[in-house]
Amino acid sequence: MTRGVAIYEGEFCSGDSAEWMYALRARASAAYIAMLHGLADDALARGDYQTAARYALRVVEADRGHEGAVRLAMRAFVEMGSRSAAIKEYEALRRWLRLNLATEPSALTKSLRENIVQA
Repeated sequence: MTRGVAIYEGEFCSGDSAEWMYALRARASAAYIAMLHGLADDALARGDYQTAARYALRVVEADRGHEGAVRLAMRAFVEMGSRSAAIKEYEALRRWLRLNLATEPSALTKSLRENIVQA
C-alpha cells in the first residue's frame, strides 16, 4: 500500500476533459483513499499514532467529508495526548458537512466526540 500511495500523483490526466476518463479518475482516487485509510488503520493498531494521524489527515485532504478518516485522526490525536486537536478535527468536519451537504456528522462520529470530551 505504501508504494501505491507513493506513486499516486493526483487526479489522473487532470488536463484532459474526455468523458471516458471520469470513471477512471474516480477509481484511481478511491483506490488512493482506500490505501491511505488502510495504512492509517494499520498504524493505529500498531500504536504508531503519529503515522496514523498523518495518513488519516491525507485522506481528509483528499476527501474532507470522509468521516472514517476523521475518526481515525481523532483517535490518533487522543492517543498522542491532544484531545483539543481531536475536537478541532470533529468541528472542521461538522462545519464542512453543514456547509456542503446540509447534514451533521454520523451518530458514531458524534459519540466519539462525546467520549473524548467526557474523558
